Amino acid sequence: ERKLAAILSADVVGYSRLMAEDEVATLRTLTAYLEQIGVLVKQHRGHVVDAEGDNLLAEVPSALDATRGAVEVQGVLRARNASLPAERKMEFRIGLHLSDVMVEGERIYGDGVNIAARLEGLAEPGGICFSGTVHEQVRHKLDLSYEDLGEQRVKNIPDPIRVYRWRPRAVPALDTQRDTVPRTSLLIAPFRNLSPNTDDAFFVRGIVEDLATLLSRFPDLDVIPHHHLREDSEEALDPLKLAHALSVRYFLSGSLRRLDDKIRITVALIDGERGTQLWGNHYDRRSAELFEMQDEIVEGIATAFGSQLWHAAVAPLVQARPENLDAWALVQRAVVTMIRSHTRESLAETEQLLRRAIAIEPRYPLALATLAQVLGNKVRGLFSDAPETDEAEALRLVNEAGREAAGDPRVVYRMGGACLRLGQPARALGILERAIDLDPSWAPARTDLGMALIGLGRVSEGTDVLRGVVAASQLDPQLWNYRLQLGIGLMLAGDVPGAEGQLRRSIDQLSHFHLSWFFLGLILAGQGKREQAREAIATARNLEPSIHRERYEDLIRKSLSDETSNAVVDLFRTLWP
Repeated sequence: ERKLAAILSADVVGYSRLMAEDEVATLRTLTAYLEQIGVLVKQHRGHVVDAEGDNLLAEVPSALDATRGAVEVQGVLRARNASLPAERKMEFRIGLHLSDVMVEGERIYGDGVNIAARLEGLAEPGGICFSGTVHEQVRHKLDLSYEDLGEQRVKNIPDPIRVYRWRPRAVPALDTQRDTVPRTSLLIAPFRNLSPNTDDAFFVRGIVEDLATLLSRFPDLDVIPHHHLREDSEEALDPLKLAHALSVRYFLSGSLRRLDDKIRITVALIDGERGTQLWGNHYDRRSAELFEMQDEIVEGIATAFGSQLWHAAVAPLVQARPENLDAWALVQRAVVTMIRSHTRESLAETEQLLRRAIAIEPRYPLALATLAQVLGNKVRGLFSDAPETDEAEALRLVNEAGREAAGDPRVVYRMGGACLRLGQPARALGILERAIDLDPSWAPARTDLGMALIGLGRVSEGTDVLRGVVAASQLDPQLWNYRLQLGIGLMLAGDVPGAEGQLRRSIDQLSHFHLSWFFLGLILAGQGKREQAREAIATARNLEPSIHRERYEDLIRKSLSDETSNAVVDLFRTLWP
């Protein structure tokens, strides 16, 4: 029997090395992953024809089903790899081809099978290559990112093959995993500050962020950080409303009181569906024992969830802690300062706090990466008086933080954010994808990833990511920034009315950031609303009067393509009051 079929060929990258290092662990992972692939192939109306060693061959009725299935396979496997040590991750390459095949029982034969195998060999780890025949079937039906590799000659195939490469989108892959792999959702709610000193808010926030980062490393646990929730929101005060608003099963609430050298932390793990407490405790320690107290809280939560893997999961983060608590406290104060204000003065204060922390702990990765991001903000925000010097120092700090990062998603995110702000979107993209692998729930990392995609010309993908962030972050105090970035992305995509809507809603939430008004002015001018545009540009100038027109023009040139930047600069000059 002969028939037309889509052929999927997959194999493991570096299988021999994995087997040589640990046969038992490799076979255990391989068995689980092949079973997962088989389930997903079946869900897309196909069946596995053969699976020998690390190779798998499957037949699917249509190119559309086969492509959807292959993308889902890579997304799910990538998510499962996120919980494995780097040396144990198992990545597959996939080749897809549409061809006439011969069928004998459950087996298939023909040149099409060989072509699919050759395409697999051209794919990147975790990637997919498919033939021109598959591309022709799916290019107008699936919203995917393709790269045309041109005509390729491959072994034992006489004619060249037109090859296309699928490039994964990090955030959708992680979203696919959430639909496929059962996980427990946990929100770390804002802790109440019961200290006599109200300025201890930065201390409380730092503890909660540390707990969120530690718990995000647990296998099969989706941790939603506390910064997804405004502390003054109605949901923050009502456990059941909180669970319903953010669709979480469990949440951790607590309070902190600090008096002189003593700290008391009270925590409770709540079932969001029933509103009942599953576990709780209080801890009284000296300030110097803060990290030990955090470890005890994490251990208590791990016990409540029945996790036996928490020691290995959080070990890299524990190793990256500073020896001096003063350095930790300075970084927490700097982060709060950076988040709560967006002016030249607040940025200078943040920079000073971080330099003090690094003077105490020169190899503290979170301090190094955060300072790199702050210097990037100075350059991007037009605040830097010596942009070339700040850029060089920021890149040096990124490299130093990378050597010390030890898997902390906060460090990796800020490294990527610094690269993005310094005009290196390709480098930023790779770093930000790693940050999202470490902590899929972190909206700031996903926002920067969207902007990195836009910076690489992948505007449609980037705006899709940003739309997802905005939709999932309605209670997030940083929603104004996510809307600002989405507005910029929509402007570059040509959706000027949509861009204006996002910018206006961003300004409604936070009205004193000069770049929001600057981009709103450009968007209004693009619609012919000249008087409104002049008013917006005048507002930007009044908020930061020390920034000269030439600095804004330089930002336009860096944000837009060469073909359009000159025209926009000319238009901008007519708006300058």
